[in-house]
Amino acid sequence: MQQIERDRRPPLKSVKLLLPVWGHRYVRQFLEIGLPTLLAPRNVPALAQSLPSEFAILTSAADESYIRQHPAFLRLADICPASLRPIDHLITAGNNSTTLTLAYAEAIRAAGPAMLDTCFMFLVSDYIVADGSLASVLARVRAGASAVLVGNFQVTAEEATPWLRARIGPHPAAGAAFSARALMRFALDHLHPATVANTVNVSSTHNAHTNRLFWRVDEQTLLGRFFLMHMIAVRPEVIDFRVGASWDYSFVPEMCPSGNVSVITDSDEYLVVEMQPRTHEAGFLRPGPLQPDVLARSLEEWTTAQHRQNVAHTVVYHAGELPAALPAAVAAADDYVVQVTRRLRSPPQPHYGHPYWRGAIATVQEAARGQLSPEALRALLGAASRRGRWIERLRALLIGYPPGVRPWHPRWPDYGPVLRRLSPFFANPARRLLHVADAPTLFSVMLAAYGQRVTTLQTTPFLQGAPVRDGFVDHFGLCLIELDQRDVEKTGELIRRIAPAMQGGGTVLIVVREPRPMENAESFATALAETLRGAARLQEIRYVPASRLRAWSYQTFARLGADAHQRPWIGLPGLALFAVPLALLTLLANLFAAAGDGAGQPASSLHIDVRIANSE
Repeated sequence: MQQIERDRRPPLKSVKLLLPVWGHRYVRQFLEIGLPTLLAPRNVPALAQSLPSEFAILTSAADESYIRQHPAFLRLADICPASLRPIDHLITAGNNSTTLTLAYAEAIRAAGPAMLDTCFMFLVSDYIVADGSLASVLARVRAGASAVLVGNFQVTAEEATPWLRARIGPHPAAGAAFSARALMRFALDHLHPATVANTVNVSSTHNAHTNRLFWRVDEQTLLGRFFLMHMIAVRPEVIDFRVGASWDYSFVPEMCPSGNVSVITDSDEYLVVEMQPRTHEAGFLRPGPLQPDVLARSLEEWTTAQHRQNVAHTVVYHAGELPAALPAAVAAADDYVVQVTRRLRSPPQPHYGHPYWRGAIATVQEAARGQLSPEALRALLGAASRRGRWIERLRALLIGYPPGVRPWHPRWPDYGPVLRRLSPFFANPARRLLHVADAPTLFSVMLAAYGQRVTTLQTTPFLQGAPVRDGFVDHFGLCLIELDQRDVEKTGELIRRIAPAMQGGGTVLIVVREPRPMENAESFATALAETLRGAARLQEIRYVPASRLRAWSYQTFARLGADAHQRPWIGLPGLALFAVPLALLTLLANLFAAAGDGAGQPASSLHIDVRIANSE
């Protein structure tokens, strides 16, 4: 691996700004609202005055003509070279994060060895940028940082758009310079419901799958703690980087292995607000405060080591001077974050080969047939190291990949019954599956490989929305529903709403992760059967009993695997020494769990099997 030592790096030579946007609605919004804020004097113009700079818009061929003729783009081209790079071969409907990742990676690789002397800035089309923010980012990179991380929050687009249009006026090419504090004053009055739900000390709701937390200090000040931070800039330290997860999961650890990362923590230096429709993430909002143990369980599913390091930084957003109450608010945030991090039992997820990434890439491969060859995709993603490929193959052989795991994997009693019930779908290419979940899961990752045979719905929007569309009536023979414990009471209503989409005699399997012990499981079954009367018949309710041995085994397997990747001189001997005894011990615990029923006891999962009534 060609790596540049931090203290010996030559001066930065150029800046390249990358902004993916496609689809007329989003392109128009960017050109009329987002781009004018980038044209503010201390944003793109300041970069162009400091170093040779290029602005690349990564877009679809259908949008090129409109962009080229727009006055705001013409003004951008007067400030610095501006290009359009087609990414039709990478665009996948409903998979925007993966499209952004591949588009960014392709543009970086196109720079060749010059990438080591280039500051890449990663922009997003729905960001509103305060004047001076980009100049601040460049200053950090020129001072020696290999990457710059920032935290953003959301405002409601329906409220932000009229305010912005009124101030930008009819000539977006003239640019729009908002000071950080003026933009902050507006933003604090129009926070998005998802941002409010993530505000720990004032909100009566919470986001069940959040990646950021906020504390309101006073009317002009907000604190932010982020697991997922926006990677605004990177000067790569290596040429042969790999892409094994979404860009905000993998780019920094892959491109900057030295860990030379700078975090901007004051909105006076950098402020970007993100516009999102009011309904964005509405399906994840829940009543009541966000409990640290609930948040920790969610974070264990996706956070990498970098994400867990990010949350140590307190980002201060303020529309005025810093208040006297700030230290007390920071202390409260520190205390809450400590409570959460202490409850993280599992090791971090890998930034290369992240569980969510396999399904995302499978979706891209399905959508890009004929446009993106397997060879081109492999070149774009980069090659795994020889040791990494060997470890991954060994892992696949010995324990499999969740949810398709061997009987000695600690989660086999939870995943195995689900896979057995889905086996008719896997075996018959003509069968279609309905998958219902509020957030990505291991099964959604696996099922993504089956393309249009699988239809996925979000639980909460589906319950709140219109009935099943006509095109889906009698459409599915199998349905998998994945629920959190808090949604168990919605089971009956959910099945009744899904029933019209199911073929007569079709099977619905409901999986509840880590359910609370139920004092009277028999009463729950009776009540559910009564709710389903006429629409479906309850076949079976089974609790998979939890055990400390299985939990310990899961943590130990994960730790051994992480050490084998990250510290092979320790991890590989440890894996060789302990893998077989640990597998045998876990197999015995799994067989006991598979044969037992954890009703009324702690359970690792709850499975509810329902048969849809035959239509008359």
